[in-house]
Order: sequence, then structure tokens, then C-alpha cells
Amino acid sequence: MIYQTYQPRSPLSQFVELLWSREGENLPKAQSRLLPIGSMELVINLHEDRIPLFDSDRRVQIGSTNGMMICGTHSESFIINNDSKISMMGVHFKPGGNTPFFTLPAGELHNQRISLNELWQDRAVELRERLLESPTVASRFWVLEQFLLMVMKPLDRYAAIAMALQEFRRYPTTRVSEVTDKIGFSARHFNQLFRDQVGLTPKLYRRCTHYNCDRNRWHSDFK
Repeated sequence: MIYQTYQPRSPLSQFVELLWSREGENLPKAQSRLLPIGSMELVINLHEDRIPLFDSDRRVQIGSTNGMMICGTHSESFIINNDSKISMMGVHFKPGGNTPFFTLPAGELHNQRISLNELWQDRAVELRERLLESPTVASRFWVLEQFLLMVMKPLDRYAAIAMALQEFRRYPTTRVSEVTDKIGFSARHFNQLFRDQVGLTPKLYRRCTHYNCDRNRWHSDFK
């Protein structure tokens, strides 16, 4: 298995933590459990135009998306399948960093995994075709970075949520009320805005990131 990452440049780096690639052949088939970390993920399967979905408890397949999937912010773990041949790419968004790329509020994708086609329509098909035409991992990273820059839209309120996320990271015991006092928002308005951009309420986000703060959430605990 070859795992590579790429750090995007500004302004993309404000919203995307990293781009990643996983390549491998003749691998043992296994399932992996992904832990919630308070942010969204874009997953692209270049090996086949399909990503299976599994029941988290019974570990059996319950459906599938096409080869490009948006994984909403999760407060629960979920299962993925590792096949014998893997050619995957992905975008690991920073908490709330998904907002410039999707018009749908992040809260509506809480604990959801859906096809990217549902949000980007023809643009999703175009992106996958461009990636398939790219011969190297480096060129695919470049294509993905440029595509994200093309679809990225300006934000009006990200600064307030970014400040709150920074406070939660620096001071894990900070109360939500202390953050809202600094920002100047009412608790109700802040909770709604935070959920729309991050996908979780502030309290649930802090709970998830407190217990699962490791950036590497690929945890193979069974086969």
C-alpha cells in the first residue's frame, strides 16, 4: 500500500487540510472502521465507479454510491471496505472548511454518505474523468487542487466559525457560552451557524474531537 498526501497552497489551505492518495494491488481484503473527527471528507474511487456502503453494526453491505462520495461530518464511526486493488483519492477538509464548496448546509449531511453527483452534477463527472486521464499521483493532486479552486466560493461568515474552532482546539475545556460571548452571537444563532458550516452542534463537535483527535482515523480492527 502506498499512501501519499499533498498540502494545498493558499487560499485552498484555509479550508482543506490535505489531499491524499492510496494505491495498492494484491492486498488482503479487509474492512476498516473510521472514527469521527469533526470534519467532512471527499472520497474518489478511481479503480471503479462505485463505493459500497456498510451497516456499522452488522458489517454487511447495505448499498453503494457512485465512485465519488461525500462523507458528511460524523459523530458515529462507520465501516469501509478495503479491496485487493485500491486506487483512491480524497480531500480532507478542515472543520467547517467544506462550506465554500457545497451549497447544502453541512448539518444536512450529518452522519451521511452520498454521491458527489447529487451536489455537483456534471462537475463531479468532469472531475473524475480528468483524474482518470492523469498518469501520475502528482498530476492528479494538481488536477484536484485546481478543480477545488475553480468551484470554491467566497464566504461571509467563516471568520466567526474559524475563531470558535480555534478556541476549541487551543482550550478544550472552554465552554460554548464563553466563545459566543467573544464572538458576540446569541447561543441559538451560533449553534445554527456552527451546525450549518461544520455539520455538528458545538457541543457534539467538542465531544467527537476530544475522543478522536488523531488525524489518521483509518483503524483496521477486523477482517
